[in-house]
Amino acid sequence: MKTLLLITALLFGHSVFGQLQIDPGVRYEFDSLFNQQPKYIQEKRYNKGFSDGFVLLLSFKEDTLNIQDFTPIVLNSSIKIIAIDENGNELPDLPKDTAKYNQWLFGRAAFYKDTLSIGSFFGLFSGLGFSVKIVGDKISAVFFEYVRRDSIYRHKLIDTRSSEIQVEARTESVVLSNMPEKLRDIFYGKVRLVTEPFYRDDGTFRNSSIQKKYTITYLFICKLMDSEEK
Repeated sequence: MKTLLLITALLFGHSVFGQLQIDPGVRYEFDSLFNQQPKYIQEKRYNKGFSDGFVLLLSFKEDTLNIQDFTPIVLNSSIKIIAIDENGNELPDLPKDTAKYNQWLFGRAAFYKDTLSIGSFFGLFSGLGFSVKIVGDKISAVFFEYVRRDSIYRHKLIDTRSSEIQVEARTESVVLSNMPEKLRDIFYGKVRLVTEPFYRDDGTFRNSSIQKKYTITYLFICKLMDSEEK
């Protein structure tokens, strides 16, 4: 329920505009990438909770805007950092070409009056989300990140810290396979967006804050839902 509420919150409140393209070929691009995913990712697409939409990240680039304030930490060479799955099991090393192994997210699309909103979300105790809103041929976007019980985000250094942050995003490209016309219609898409800058606590930087922005590219499949449907 918390995930659904967060996705729903992302479906509204945008203001930065871009352009929409229609290209049926984006369905093939999604299917081709999805078929290359490990079995455990493919199985998630059909789990309860993903039935409304499934998102695959193509890239998630973080740009550090105050890199001049960074003071690197020297790590003990005996420490090994490993990747684990949601059950705590160690994941195997990925091949050198890791582009085809992608993070998955929840997805949800809904109509509200004349607006098509498409939201994506990942996480439980902490997480992030992003969405686009389409009105006619105009598009806007937002990005959202949060942690539980820890105030670490600020829009500006002078702001009070918060446990969540929402910033506008510039949509560099939005491509849909088709424009859904009725409830339960299934459609595909590809989006590239760039967030506005924000601060997050980080003790390796002067003022104990890193200023960053994200460039995010992703593919998705969604089933159109009513804005009131749960």
